[in-house]
Amino acid sequence: MHVGMAAGAVFIAACIWTSPVGLGYKLLTIPLAFIFIKASIPSRDVLRVCQFGVRQKRGRKEHAIRFDQLAGFSWKASRVFSDMGYMGTQFVIGLKPRPGSLAEDLDLDLTYPHPIPLVTHILDRSTETVKTRLRGELEAAGHSPWTDHLRLVRDRIEYQAAGLLGRREAVTIPLDSVERWEIDDGRFRLWLHGQKRPSIDEPAEAPNLLPGLALFEELLVEAQAPVDALTG
Repeated sequence: MHVGMAAGAVFIAACIWTSPVGLGYKLLTIPLAFIFIKASIPSRDVLRVCQFGVRQKRGRKEHAIRFDQLAGFSWKASRVFSDMGYMGTQFVIGLKPRPGSLAEDLDLDLTYPHPIPLVTHILDRSTETVKTRLRGELEAAGHSPWTDHLRLVRDRIEYQAAGLLGRREAVTIPLDSVERWEIDDGRFRLWLHGQKRPSIDEPAEAPNLLPGLALFEELLVEAQAPVDALTG
C-alpha cells in the first residue's frame, strides 16, 4: 500500500510537469511530492535501553522514561507457538511513571527466541528502583503496598484473597510462617508451613509484583537473622 501511495505521488507530479501550467506550479510539486513519499514510507520501531532508562520509537512517535521516574511496572511472559513449533517468548512490560515526573506510560511488547540481556536489564533495573522506593515507604510508615491486594508490614503480609463476591477481608500472614513461594504458569503462589494449598494465589502480572517480592525476600532474611544469632 505504501509503495502504491508513493507511486501515485510521482505519477501526479509527472502529470503536472507535462501539463501547460506555469513553471512556478511545476516547481511546487517537487517538495510536495518529496513530503508525500516520505510520509508514505513506514517507520521502523526502535527500542533503546541504557543504564538510565528506556526509549522507544514506534511509528513517528517517541516515548522515553528513566528508571528513577518509575512509580511501578507490570510484566507478563508468554511462550509463542505456531504450526512450525516454538517461535519465542513474548514479553509484555508496562512502565508507569510517578505523577509529576513529566514522563508517560510506556508499554513494551517484545518477542524473542530466548531470554536476552535487554529484557533482563529492564526488569532488573525496574525491580531495584521500585523496591528501593517501597523500602523507604516501609521504613517511614511501617507498611508498604505490594500489589493491589497485598501489603507488606515489617513482620507480616496482609492479603485480601479473591472470593465469589469480590475480595475477602484482609488476613495476616506472619513472615515466620512462610514455607515457600513460586511463580508458575502466570501465577504467584505462597505456601505456609504444614499447608498443602497455597495461602496466596495471585496473577504474576499484577503491578509491582516483582519489586514487592524482592523486598519480601529481604524481610524474610531480616526476620530470620535474630533466630540464627540465637541458635548459632
